[in-house]
Amino acid sequence: MSRAIDAGAVDGYESNVFINCPFDARYLSLLRPLIFTIACLGHHPRIAAERSDSGENRLDKICELIRESKYSIHDLSRLKAVRASEFYRMNMPFELGIDYGSRRHGPDYMREKKYLILEKKPHDFKIALSDLSGGSPRIPQSWRVAWAWSTRQG
Repeated sequence: MSRAIDAGAVDGYESNVFINCPFDARYLSLLRPLIFTIACLGHHPRIAAERSDSGENRLDKICELIRESKYSIHDLSRLKAVRASEFYRMNMPFELGIDYGSRRHGPDYMREKKYLILEKKPHDFKIALSDLSGGSPRIPQSWRVAWAWSTRQG
């Protein structure tokens, strides 16, 4: 499988937005307006569920979507388990880590990647992913959103 080596080789890179969120009935009421808004702003939403090939490795597909998207939205609002016997949801922070790693260590065109981290309460992601607390997140009062900028990249 060939991999793109520059932004010109990735079709739609500048307008692609990778969405990393839960895929369940409860989240669908949030996902629909999110996809609609991204499309109305002239961008192309990309989600793992956009193609359903059971033979395709899901993690490879997610890495491909991240590699092909300049922008991404990572919803970490469900990091905590609701019930005592429930497992923590680790897929979303894991995929954020892949996105961050591609920005830090990927080809030059990926150095300008931007990502938005959504959280349930202000500073939740700093507790769950304390390594990100070294950045400069912004949390607008109306959205409780953290915009993760890696300003200290060399």
